[in-house]
Amino acid sequence: MKMGLVPDEELEQKGIELDFGPIRIQVGHASSANKKYAVALRENTRKHKQAIGMGLLNNDKSYGIMANVVATTLVYNWQYLDEDDKQTDTKAADYDARKDGTWKKGIIMPTMDETRGDIVEFTKDNAIKAFTCNRVGNALLEKVLSWAQNEANFRKELRAAEEGN
Repeated sequence: MKMGLVPDEELEQKGIELDFGPIRIQVGHASSANKKYAVALRENTRKHKQAIGMGLLNNDKSYGIMANVVATTLVYNWQYLDEDDKQTDTKAADYDARKDGTWKKGIIMPTMDETRGDIVEFTKDNAIKAFTCNRVGNALLEKVLSWAQNEANFRKELRAAEEGN
């Protein structure tokens, strides 16, 4: 196996940052190498194994299981862009202090329309609620899990090349 194809251990441990516009979520790698994730996935799906195998597990239950696993083992941090806290003396390219606001730890709860949801403290329970509260939360969970499962996102060389473009 070529060394460039192996995920970077540091990135797997500290996670990668996913940018969804007004929110950023730091996630770990969803792989069998992540023992905490692998054990939680196995434990949370064990009693539903037959239903899952037959495709009979309903969506609400499926999202609930995955939200619990992802929130408790993969989500390391969740931030929102506080647009009320403008930073007028910084450059727009400054990722951590943009002109349009500052990043603060917390979760903007997903809404079904264009309005901004309530801001709640970042906790594992609130992350689970955010992922399961409606279709928007479910879609966010799918995106987070998809990125966390993609091994290429945890390769330093590929991330450096993407940031250079």
